[in-house]
Amino acid sequence: MKIRDFYTAVAANEANTEEVRQHAQSELDKMDAANEKRRNTPSKTAVANGLLADELLPKLVKDTVYTSAQVSEMMGGVHPSKATAIIKVLIERGAMIETAEKVKAKNGKVKGYQLV
Repeated sequence: MKIRDFYTAVAANEANTEEVRQHAQSELDKMDAANEKRRNTPSKTAVANGLLADELLPKLVKDTVYTSAQVSEMMGGVHPSKATAIIKVLIERGAMIETAEKVKAKNGKVKGYQLV
C-alpha cells in the first residue's frame, strides 16, 4: 500500500475522528502541492539542454537538413542522443521540424531535422 492510498483511506473512513481525517487530508494536500511543484519545475538537464539549444540555433542554416550526428559534430562532439534531445527542445520551441523523409546517412537512413 502506498502512502497516498493510506491517507486517502483514512480521510474517507467515517469511523475515524474528525481530527484524524483532517490530518490525513492535509497530508494529501501537501503531497499534491509537492507533486505540482515538481511537475512545473524543469530538471537540471532540461535547463542545460535549453542553453545548448540557444547556442546551436545561430549555427544552423535554413533549408539544410541535419541529422543528429551532424548536430553532434557541430556542438563539439556531444553524444548523438544528447544532440537529439537538444533538437527536440528546438522542435518544441517551433524553431525546427522533423522532415518527413529519411536522410541517407552512414548507417542507413535516419531522421532529418531542419529549421522552420
